[in-house]
Amino acid sequence: MPLGDAVFYGIAFLAVMSSILVVTLDQLFHSAVFLALAFLAFGMLYIQLGANLVGVIQVLIYAGAVTMLLMFVIMLTKSQTDSGSLGQRAGLFASLQDFAWHKGIALLIAVALLGIMLGVFLGVPGTLPAATWRLAVQPDTSVLKLADLLLGQFVAPFEMASVLLLAALIGAVVLARTDDAPKETPAEEAARKAEARP
Repeated sequence: MPLGDAVFYGIAFLAVMSSILVVTLDQLFHSAVFLALAFLAFGMLYIQLGANLVGVIQVLIYAGAVTMLLMFVIMLTKSQTDSGSLGQRAGLFASLQDFAWHKGIALLIAVALLGIMLGVFLGVPGTLPAATWRLAVQPDTSVLKLADLLLGQFVAPFEMASVLLLAALIGAVVLARTDDAPKETPAEEAARKAEARP
């Protein structure tokens, strides 16, 4: 096996195993660490496949900024997740905790998606032909072209993504805020006001 193929399969195995650990680990922080590792592996795959700019963006934005944002959210909301699982406190998810059927549905959807992807790549009748995903003409992936698209045609989605990340960070801060000062009762408030009068 050529060295390039061995490196590709090694990085692909790392990406798949990291992705599996993201959704199977119980600790949120550990899942975020393996998510960063998966993003890093995907970035290396992009670079090996010749999409250097996309690979660098993958590492900088996803493995760097997005993963750090997730870790900050997890650490800021840690006091709320220590007392119990999020599913036990959320009304919608609390009802799902009593049923095991949602795991079966998730497994069926995953198997169906895997079958569709294999059908596309292998050219099974009823799916896309196997050769359609190979582009005959390589697209223009230069930095100038991508910058023109991001800051021209797709500037609105680009800015909305940044606003969404900012809203997620503000939401994490709001969730993590705790009012440590004890709230006084109406009787205590009245007594305090009475003492303050001359």
